Amino acid sequence: MDGIPPKDQRYDRGDEVLEACTALWDSWDDDPFVLDREKGVFIDPAKVRYTDFAGRFVRSRGPLSIPRTPQGRPVFLQAGASERGREFAARWAEMIFCTPHSKADTIAFHDDIKSRLARHGRPPEACKVLPSFAVVVGETEAIAQEKYAYLQSLIDPEAQRMLNPA
Repeated sequence: MDGIPPKDQRYDRGDEVLEACTALWDSWDDDPFVLDREKGVFIDPAKVRYTDFAGRFVRSRGPLSIPRTPQGRPVFLQAGASERGREFAARWAEMIFCTPHSKADTIAFHDDIKSRLARHGRPPEACKVLPSFAVVVGETEAIAQEKYAYLQSLIDPEAQRMLNPA
């Protein structure tokens, strides 16, 4: 690639990568091992399947060259809050990290994700929402407010606009 693709295309690529990876991880059953030295049989070939994935961005051939791990695959964590990022998270993530600005934002984000999970046929408990929060402490509330104001003054507005374009 000559550069970073547009955000929506990155999620399209991410969908394909995870589709290919899960196909490879799922090419092995959980219990493929026979381990019969006398017969020279290591695995039951009926418990390992070929899986070829061909998408717009990703291609893979399987089965995976190694058995799946006991947990099957890694935990998927998502940190995007855009419309497409939320949809990606609802399809794949077990945990979503978010940076809400208030308790109301946190509740709205949580409820939105849970409704999206349902649309993807996933139960609400399939994904946890992990909101970040910052605590500023001081000997008095006035001191804490002063520290907070100072920390806010360190934020570069231009950098913020780059992270959160309007």
